[in-house]
Amino acid sequence: MHGGLTFGKVGDGNRFEKGYYWIGWDYAHAGDFSGYNLLLELKESLDSHELHNKKWTTEELIEEVKKAIEQL
Repeated sequence: MHGGLTFGKVGDGNRFEKGYYWIGWDYAHAGDFSGYNLLLELKESLDSHELHNKKWTTEELIEEVKKAIEQL
């Protein structure tokens, strides 16, 4: 998984259904594209680093989910 797991929680019956353990990860790490202006401003202030330029495709995300399933 890209960046590893960044979320884990036992279902509380509110946002997350009870009886399950919910996991997740994100694609907003250094080097990943983000449309947020704040991050784009940060990029401009770091003159020697190329940040926020990797746009993950749907196909790449599906492959990442398959890898996560295999790991679990």
